[in-house]
Amino acid sequence: MRSISVGRAVRDLFDLWFALTRGEAKSHRVVEVFQRYLEASGLKITREKFRQNLFSKMSDYDFLHDTDGLLLPGIVYDPLVAYRFINDSVLSLL
Repeated sequence: MRSISVGRAVRDLFDLWFALTRGEAKSHRVVEVFQRYLEASGLKITREKFRQNLFSKMSDYDFLHDTDGLLLPGIVYDPLVAYRFINDSVLSLL
């Protein structure tokens, strides 16, 4: 989550989306760990700030096409679908 909030690579969004939809990661645990990280590092990232930051990236062509050509055949990924999923299932817990 930290890399999504500060980074410019959609790969970070893909990693989180993939871990939550195809792996064994749980949204509430991801948020718990992120909140511990923020506390330990003295950073403040609110739900609204995170949402605004991620939303602004959804109109960036380079961000949206960062994974083009990198994913294995058979992995279907749409960053806009991942954005909606993360917004609904993860950021609501932040």
